[in-house]
Amino acid sequence: MDLSQAKNGLAGVLAKRTSAKNGADFITRLGEMMIKGFSIGDAVEFLLMNIPDINKKQTRTIQKQLRAGIPLHEILPVLHVPSLICLQVFFAEQHGNVQETLVQAGTQWSKTEQAKEKLIRLLQYPLFLLALLIILLAVLNTFVLPQFRDLHASMGYEPQGMILLLLFFLQWAPPAVLIITPALAGTLLVLYTRYKLLSPQKKADMATKVPYIKALFQLYFTRLFARESAQLLNSGFSVNELLHVFEKQTIYPMLCEASKKINSQLMTGTSLKEAIANIAWFDRKLPALIGHGGANGRMGEELLLYAEFCDQLIESKIKKATGIIQPIVFVIIGTVVMAVYLSVMLPMFEMIGSV
Repeated sequence: MDLSQAKNGLAGVLAKRTSAKNGADFITRLGEMMIKGFSIGDAVEFLLMNIPDINKKQTRTIQKQLRAGIPLHEILPVLHVPSLICLQVFFAEQHGNVQETLVQAGTQWSKTEQAKEKLIRLLQYPLFLLALLIILLAVLNTFVLPQFRDLHASMGYEPQGMILLLLFFLQWAPPAVLIITPALAGTLLVLYTRYKLLSPQKKADMATKVPYIKALFQLYFTRLFARESAQLLNSGFSVNELLHVFEKQTIYPMLCEASKKINSQLMTGTSLKEAIANIAWFDRKLPALIGHGGANGRMGEELLLYAEFCDQLIESKIKKATGIIQPIVFVIIGTVVMAVYLSVMLPMFEMIGSV
């Protein structure tokens, strides 16, 4: 790789990072300007001049695409907008509610970025302490423990039981961490690479086999399906028409695959409620809700409310998971500190007692 390629790669990474900070504001303001009567072209050009960290190459590309009549959902990836938001905009272009969709998507993106920053802040201090503790163990093992071994030998003391176990831990903990951490990172990288190469169906099937991931994936996928189905149904689309729209999009292949599964079952005479119940990717409550909404003729409204309910459940589960990470790290740190203290003090007390 030559220098220019390296610079371009670095620029791409930096552009992606900076756009993540301003992208939510861009999407929200675009929706607000369109609500006030601005056309997509005028609103986008205005925001390109005022939102920071959008380079000239991106601006020229977007202006060229606007003049060529490219749909908005195909323009947004130039600004590194997440694929889920592009998918929402694609569906909004079908049902005509682009403005409100952009405002909602921008708000949700902003919440996601805030949650990421909160998680990073939450982990910074305990991870720093953990790294410092590993360095301390390495120093202790290199300079202090050899002195204690010499002292034990000179006094004829042989560590036994718990003391021997603690000394063994202190001796092998640092090299074990140095070996296990790269091995674990490499394993996760290989697994992630293999996962990315799987078909959409195999990816979803794999996600539904991991206990905690299963619940999150089902809620996430159900929220997506329910929200976009509700928007299309409320705009006058039939179930068959919305499934056709889902199959036509290429942004989110899992949704396309799920729509094909549902459609194939509907063609054999299976009801929509039963077809969704036969797919493990959805939350188990969705079939009953669809049956209830279909019976009272308010399926679109109920699906939209259920999507909001899924949002709350996802947020609650993530908060609960992140809330226990910091205490676990502190418990690990406290245990190691106590082990260091005991491994130093207990032999000294035993040697003093034997004098």
